[in-house]
Amino acid sequence: MGEFIKLPITPTKVQIDQFSSSGTWTKPAWARSVQIIGVGGGGGGGAGRKHAAATTRNGGTGGSGGGAGTPTLLASLLTNTVTITIGSGGTGAAAQTTNSTVGANGSAGGDSSFGAYVVFRGGPGGLGGTGTPQQPPQAPGSSSAATQTATAGITPSQISGNFSQPGGTGGTVITADTNNTGGSGGNSLYALGGAGGATDTTGTVGSNTGTIVGENIFGGGGGGGGSSTTTNAGSGANGGNYGAGGGGGGGATNSVGNSGAGGNGANGYMVVISYA
Repeated sequence: MGEFIKLPITPTKVQIDQFSSSGTWTKPAWARSVQIIGVGGGGGGGAGRKHAAATTRNGGTGGSGGGAGTPTLLASLLTNTVTITIGSGGTGAAAQTTNSTVGANGSAGGDSSFGAYVVFRGGPGGLGGTGTPQQPPQAPGSSSAATQTATAGITPSQISGNFSQPGGTGGTVITADTNNTGGSGGNSLYALGGAGGATDTTGTVGSNTGTIVGENIFGGGGGGGGSSTTTNAGSGANGGNYGAGGGGGGGATNSVGNSGAGGNGANGYMVVISYA
């Protein structure tokens, strides 16, 4: 019988490369496997509705967090250099200044990609406020959040609550002309979502997690803006770094004030870890 070969329990070498902007990754000659930790840009928040008193003036919904994953690839299947693309966060919708106008939608975040091997989809933009409640957009699913070419021989990574989060929904004025605060942005594992704004007040920016390796890179969602019947409604806050969605703007009243604008989504990010 042949002898069993005892493999090392831990890698003999590790190299960590981090990308907050697009660039080029160079494969170490000694690398045997490469783990990609990435997130697409977060979606921008939707603006609130501006309409007459005694009507429902919904706030915009928050933008979705970017798709994320942590796939591992065999280094031998990768080219010596790989183009890194970092998706930009989506832009929040502008405030509505014209009477009897529904809120505009926020724009989607851009995709982040590791060459043609892995794509982390950008989060959809939030929906503008209307006269009926809107469901916030869903984060990119596991089939699209980290799609890989067949040559890499891996499967898409799943989305979980540890990754970047959506923004909060803007506050709504109900038909009794009662205001509501904005909704809180979602929490990621190491970052808190921003608090929703009080009446007439902008929401709080989602927590930023910095450039720490691993799950710490995913940000909290921006808080939604509060609604108003007396002045301009609160705007949604920006999503936290990285990949979180912007908050939705609050609803407002005709001839009194503007609706709240949506917050911007946060840019994507990528960490490439090479193992010997």
